Amino acid sequence: MSRDPARYSMQGRSAELTVLFADVRGFTTLAEQMPPDELAQLINEYFSAMTDVIRAHRVPDKYIGDALVAFWGAPLADPQHARHAVAAGLAMQAALGAVNQRFTARGWPSLRIGIGINTGTMVVGDMGSRHRRAYTVLGDAVNLASRFEGLSAQYGAGVIIGDATRQALGDWRCRQLDEVTVRGRTMPVAIYEPLAE
Repeated sequence: MSRDPARYSMQGRSAELTVLFADVRGFTTLAEQMPPDELAQLINEYFSAMTDVIRAHRVPDKYIGDALVAFWGAPLADPQHARHAVAAGLAMQAALGAVNQRFTARGWPSLRIGIGINTGTMVVGDMGSRHRRAYTVLGDAVNLASRFEGLSAQYGAGVIIGDATRQALGDWRCRQLDEVTVRGRTMPVAIYEPLAE
């Protein structure tokens, strides 16, 4: 990046990327039931394990409460951003098994997570105030990934993707779950579950 800084500008720009939202199901109930210090240990261990998976795929990540957000395709170009995001989502679900074994051994509850992934045009760059900025993504395609994550429990799917992601995956096998009208949209969108390769 230092050889050609203009190519990797942190200023907001429009780009086709893939974004992933992962959220702990039932976290509010969990927070009510666990002592605060144990809850902090639990969420930190969970985030550490999931971040290890995400970083293995070399992408930015951030935390919003008990949610994790990651995206592919920026700041470095990645023509396979959709495939890498879906591979990471499936790897996160697989890694959760080992995390839950450690939690059970301590007498902690097992976690379940939902993951939503979407591909589309979004704004990416350094955003925030003059006091605090973060390299992040914004836009309708980002909101849609969050909505897909919210549907994962309803459909019993660990990972839900949109049609643009499915198309970008090429020959990756996916199962169509439904066509749904999500909050903020008037037209229904198709949702899919990617199957392990």
